[in-house]
Amino acid sequence: MADAPRRLRPLATDEDRGPTSMSRDECRALFERVVQLTRGVGDVTAVIQSLWRGNLRWANNGVISTGDTFDHTLTISHRVRGAGGGIVTTNQFDESSLKRALDKVDYGIRFQFEDLDAHPLLDAQDYLDPQLYFESTASLVADRRSQIGERLTEPVARAGLRAAGYLAVESRAVSAFTTSGLAAYSRATNAQYSVTIRNSHDTGSGWAGVDWNDWNKIDGKAITAAAQRKCVASAEPRAIEPGRYVTIMEPQAVHDLMSHLLDALDRDSAERSPGPFHSSANRSKLGLRVLDSRVTISADPMDPECGFIPFNTSPNTLGEAYRKTSWITNGTLTNLSYNRIYAVNRLGRQLPLVNSLAYRMSGGDTTPDDMIASTKRGVLVTRLSGVRVIDNASILTTGVTRDGLWLVENGKIKYAIKNFRFNESPLFAFNQIEQIGRPVRVFSPWAPAVVPPVKVRDFNFTGLADAV
Repeated sequence: MADAPRRLRPLATDEDRGPTSMSRDECRALFERVVQLTRGVGDVTAVIQSLWRGNLRWANNGVISTGDTFDHTLTISHRVRGAGGGIVTTNQFDESSLKRALDKVDYGIRFQFEDLDAHPLLDAQDYLDPQLYFESTASLVADRRSQIGERLTEPVARAGLRAAGYLAVESRAVSAFTTSGLAAYSRATNAQYSVTIRNSHDTGSGWAGVDWNDWNKIDGKAITAAAQRKCVASAEPRAIEPGRYVTIMEPQAVHDLMSHLLDALDRDSAERSPGPFHSSANRSKLGLRVLDSRVTISADPMDPECGFIPFNTSPNTLGEAYRKTSWITNGTLTNLSYNRIYAVNRLGRQLPLVNSLAYRMSGGDTTPDDMIASTKRGVLVTRLSGVRVIDNASILTTGVTRDGLWLVENGKIKYAIKNFRFNESPLFAFNQIEQIGRPVRVFSPWAPAVVPPVKVRDFNFTGLADAV
């Protein structure tokens, strides 16, 4: 029998926590202090990120770590005569620390050359205002997280199984300011819960997890129960021959593969290093069908299920707004992302089209049970692990299945099988779709994804994997 969960006592009282993130006014006041301390002429930019994170981690049914961290950072850039300027990041906001940071910025300017292609900084912009902050997440303090963790591990211990889980909540404020008039601010929360459950002999393993902005949307009891069912059902797996199989991919497995296609949706990098969406003649494949016609990949900061902070804070794309975009529409490549420099220099446009990596994938009405019932012989996959791209031109990826893999025969799950290594491209797999189900939110913190289960033909499993 596994050990009973060990109880947690928070190291500090929750009353000591204080505000979880800086307000809009506090961020603006900090930027104004920086501008006042700046010597000479030129453009000044500041990116302020204010983050609180609370977490609880357990293994073998007992808490192994917990804590609350605060991380407030200020990144300053000073650009003179179009030169790139120096960039410095600090987490000390007293006057002497800010002066030292600006000294380093000014020192960096000496080594910058004038960039004739540099564009003026963005001025005031209109941004979308998605609802991303939820008090249900920001108020999940240490003692409440402890109580939740204990409740979630108790049924696992009673069943003689072992749970390893992670519960994390975050509150983040992000702001960007420039002396040219740009002032952007957004506040968001994120809650995530994932759990792996194994039996006492390490012959069965189940996983389940999800993240949401709103903690109230996470059903920890249901997630734990799902992982527990998979653990029991995956015990004592048998080896079968690798090869190409009809494969039912649960939503998390679909995301684990599809997210690498999202990474490739960039005009500039694809042209510098030809990728899957440019031909050998260096021409874009816009307008060509690249996936099954039932697949649409889109992103929208205002999406109530997978919205996100509506602007970019990277130095080269500071303040660029994320917009509602369809990247792939009914299987056809509709858009590729590009920043403002590319838009002006290459396309003659003023507005960029930036890829947030958040996305929604369209779906259908078929349930996973329907997919199993219609399968003569295939496999059911919980998720993919260690996925990496081994060929950029085709987005060919490799990795292993994890935490639950089963053989399906004659419309029923027959028995658990040992994990496979796979070599497969999302461009091939999602052109071989037989059935597609209802999209749901999956585990993908800060780049939210809503993804359906999918049944595909001829998924390429290349060998057995020595993993549970």
